[in-house]
Amino acid sequence: MRAPPREYIDAVEAFEAAVVAIAIMAGVLFLIAFIFYCLVRISTADDVRLLPKWAWGILVVCFNPLGGVAFLLSQHVPTARHAQS
Repeated sequence: MRAPPREYIDAVEAFEAAVVAIAIMAGVLFLIAFIFYCLVRISTADDVRLLPKWAWGILVVCFNPLGGVAFLLSQHVPTARHAQS
């Protein structure tokens, strides 16, 4: 069995590198969008639980994505249907 030509191997490696770069950029874009979403939710909230707004903002930016998830979970208000269960 013959080995594939070197040009073919180079093309496959370049394609794999491009796929990895696109995946990394998509992940970074998602994290930026998530930070923006959480900061908008913080700034438009009438009141927030557990911490002041500025502290939630710092947590969201510095501890992404855990800070954002913690904020969203801490602000969840159970509905009447969930409270009856």
